[in-house]
Amino acid sequence: MIEGIKILLVDDEKDFLVSLTKRLKRRKQNVKTAESGPEALAYMENERSEEHTSELTSRPHISYA
Repeated sequence: MIEGIKILLVDDEKDFLVSLTKRLKRRKQNVKTAESGPEALAYMENERSEEHTSELTSRPHISYA
């Protein structure tokens, strides 16, 4: 693992976030979490860092406006 980078995990499944966060922190990674896209964007607006985002799996987002 690369040390010194900030990792932002974003997922609406809290159990997944908790599990993966624990695994990464055991490996001494700097991990932050967000449970939604808007929460992640708000974090990135306030946090200066180099970040890459990758969607591992995705369900279609359905909006009924």
